[in-house]
Amino acid sequence: MAKPQYPNEILPQQGWRQCICTQDLLDSCPDAMLGRKMDGTKEQCINPEDGSIYMNVLPTGSIPNLSCSLLGTFFKVDHLHFLPDNAGKAAWEEGTLVGKEMLCEENYYHFPEVTVVGWKVKDVSSKELPYNRTFEKPQLYEEFKEEVEDVAEIRKMVVYLDTWEKLKTNPAKKKQRIVEVMGVAKVNHAPTMLNYWHFTIDIYTAENDLDPLLKVSDGWRKYIAANLCDFLRRSYDIITDDAQVAPVDKKSLWVKE
Repeated sequence: MAKPQYPNEILPQQGWRQCICTQDLLDSCPDAMLGRKMDGTKEQCINPEDGSIYMNVLPTGSIPNLSCSLLGTFFKVDHLHFLPDNAGKAAWEEGTLVGKEMLCEENYYHFPEVTVVGWKVKDVSSKELPYNRTFEKPQLYEEFKEEVEDVAEIRKMVVYLDTWEKLKTNPAKKKQRIVEVMGVAKVNHAPTMLNYWHFTIDIYTAENDLDPLLKVSDGWRKYIAANLCDFLRRSYDIITDDAQVAPVDKKSLWVKE
């Protein structure tokens, strides 16, 4: 059986911007919402005991760079039954035309049965994420401290990191010092060849405001990702195909003058 035809209305167009600024989006539509497809029925995705999304459905390893789509524009809830693949999920560059050959069946999946969950952009963007860092030497800590203070100035935050002598020690490793810091989640526009409305939820550390975390395999990175993932699993809305979501109708957000 042939797949249902991919929806043309969510493809990027000539004259559209490379990047929708998240703050401009929130200024225009404070209740703007992201949607994400979960494979399976509600019973397969949601834990009935506490209402959280099952860990295997939204694993910590899916963080960072969690894939979502901005609802309320040309992108509708039922478009989440489609998932770009191969060349279809490549990053779209401003001015690139999407040819008919891109809509071939090898470049997308169709899922008849999905559960859609959503988060308000304002609840996720700038979400603070606590975590710990450990250091063996005072010099390494001082360098880290300077980086954190520089980022705090950019974020207009007051951050005070204690002197090396006053930091907590690790009982298992006497030379180690432990410092508690705060990362942050951000929502970033990341249009693909087959979905202009694709966004990602990313993690930024206390010392780096420009480059999101790419891997979460080791200790503190995995910890900060788990904090975000736990929040997302518990702070979501179930969104049905006919759900009413806040309309994002200010076209100047994505259409160049």
